[in-house]
Amino acid sequence: MTRDSDTPVIATRVRRCLIITLPADLLPEVIDAARNVTLEGLQGGGAQVVVFELSAVQVMDREDFESMQAVAAMAQLLGARPLWVGLRAGIVMHLVESDIDTSEVEAVRDLEEALARAEAHQAAQDDADEDEADDGTEAWSGDGPPLERAAA
Repeated sequence: MTRDSDTPVIATRVRRCLIITLPADLLPEVIDAARNVTLEGLQGGGAQVVVFELSAVQVMDREDFESMQAVAAMAQLLGARPLWVGLRAGIVMHLVESDIDTSEVEAVRDLEEALARAEAHQAAQDDADEDEADDGTEAWSGDGPPLERAAA
């Protein structure tokens, strides 16, 4: 578990899942800290899923939502599947009534469901890796651009 002394954002690793727990108030500095903690946690490698645990969050406006969505997009660009957990009914109602596009958000009710989805995702990734190894191709290891490796 990681906790920066200046921020109430907590990162916890459970197997190949990074859980980012956010406090009740999504102040700009909290969202910045969430971004930094998420990116640092993913930089170390191994996490295939990032869970943003939001059950303590009391209020989320459009700006907060878009900022968190940007953090989730960064995680996705780094190869992790973002899951949002614990959104309160009032927040969901506000987002929908404000006509905010939530189509990119994968949300689940609780941490137990998020971890179950993470396990299923990881099992599917493992199966895909095994299938790729069985057909004689190898996964790109990051040693040089994939097109150059394929052409060599």
